[in-house]
Amino acid sequence: MNESSQPATTTAAMTNSASHSNVALRLLFNIVYLFVQELSIECSESDTDYHRKLREQFKEELMQPICGEILPISLFDMIVKHCNGQGPPNFQTKKTLLLLWKVLLLTLGGHDELLRLKNHYRKHAGLKPVPDDTLEVTRRMFPTSPPPTASEMVDSQHQRKMNRPFKRQTV
Repeated sequence: MNESSQPATTTAAMTNSASHSNVALRLLFNIVYLFVQELSIECSESDTDYHRKLREQFKEELMQPICGEILPISLFDMIVKHCNGQGPPNFQTKKTLLLLWKVLLLTLGGHDELLRLKNHYRKHAGLKPVPDDTLEVTRRMFPTSPPPTASEMVDSQHQRKMNRPFKRQTV
């Protein structure tokens, strides 16, 4: 084997290894996503206490640290590294974001849980419960553009000055 073929072989081996690890990562994401999706379905009357207990245990296990980090933090770090150009070339950004979103919804609870906890803590603080649900309020809101920044306002004034015709000088 000559020396010129060695770098190509090494590059091919590295590409094959990266491709294999990317496939393994995709497979793990799919498995975890399926578990999260199935266990996030609301409990029905037909569920036994055993099934409810398993759901709660799964939620707790998702928030247990693995190698010093909890799963949502690890997923978020993966996304940040990919956006900074440090991640694998064929990284599944959409799938990672979707998994992160689903894990957060499952572990932290949905909007109903948010309202319940908010009212619970307000009651303990001696405050009245919140009359409006945050989700309902945001559904009634109309989308708006943010106000212009100071630099945008200066730029628009500068554009208007440049577009004005010259004034005639009177003698």
